[in-house]
Amino acid sequence: MNNSQRLAELIKGIDGSYLTEAEKNNAILSAERSETLVELVFSAYTSVKNALVKVKNSLVPSIQAHKHQA
Repeated sequence: MNNSQRLAELIKGIDGSYLTEAEKNNAILSAERSETLVELVFSAYTSVKNALVKVKNSLVPSIQAHKHQA
């Protein structure tokens, strides 16, 4: 179960009486942008990792075949 909250939700829950509405909106937009960037980087990392594992797995049998022939 995932109990994490989005940064924007956490920002909305704090006492922002000392902030203008524009400052609070900027903080929320910045948090959402940061979360999106982190998700994008993690997704790219996962895709590259999966691709490299597939390449490695496809090469392992051929490498082992060459070892047995030598």
